Amino acid sequence: MVTILKNRNFSQDLLLECTFMCDVFKAMATWWGQLARYGMRSNMMFYDSEFRRGSRNVLSWSKMAWWNNKELGCSVHRCSSFYYVACMYKPGGNNVNQHVYKVGAVCSECGGGQCDGQALCRW
Repeated sequence: MVTILKNRNFSQDLLLECTFMCDVFKAMATWWGQLARYGMRSNMMFYDSEFRRGSRNVLSWSKMAWWNNKELGCSVHRCSSFYYVACMYKPGGNNVNQHVYKVGAVCSECGGGQCDGQALCRW
């Protein structure tokens, strides 16, 4: 148990256990980490050759990062000794000869200057 907040009126403790949420975040971090591990062309163009990179592909990352994804749903199922995580994206991406996203200045394509604190456009 770790005390994270304490003053004269109250204290708050958290007990961290690796539950299915740990596995959801681990799965997403693993998928997103493909970009750092295996790289992508600087122009972010998705070519047919991406499907032939074997185990050094970025297919999961590109599905998550695709420029027009607006819906995400994940499911977790407990198996005997692990959790199985599956996520679906809409529309999903990995379209040959299209850009994963348009390379440019941060928030340059946000309508009406709607840019949040994480340098992402607000929809």
